[in-house]
Amino acid sequence: MHDQLLLRVAAKLLPHIQQVLRRAKEKGEIDISDTDTTAIIGLYGELGLIFTQGLTEQERIEAIQMGWKRLLKL
Repeated sequence: MHDQLLLRVAAKLLPHIQQVLRRAKEKGEIDISDTDTTAIIGLYGELGLIFTQGLTEQERIEAIQMGWKRLLKL
C-alpha cells in the first residue's frame, strides 16, 4: 500500500517538476535537451533511493540531491 501511495504522489508531482525544468531551461539556468524525460528519470529514480534499505534519512537526502545535480549537469 505504501508503494502505491508513493507512485500516486510521484504521478501528481511529475507535471510540476516538468514545468520547473522547462522554465529553468527557458531562463538558461540548465542545458537539458529533453526536460520531460529528465523529470521522469529524476523523480522515479528517487523512489529507488527511498526504498533502499540501510541508508539513513540524511544519506537518502544527500544521494537524491547529488543525483539531481548530476542529472541537471550542475
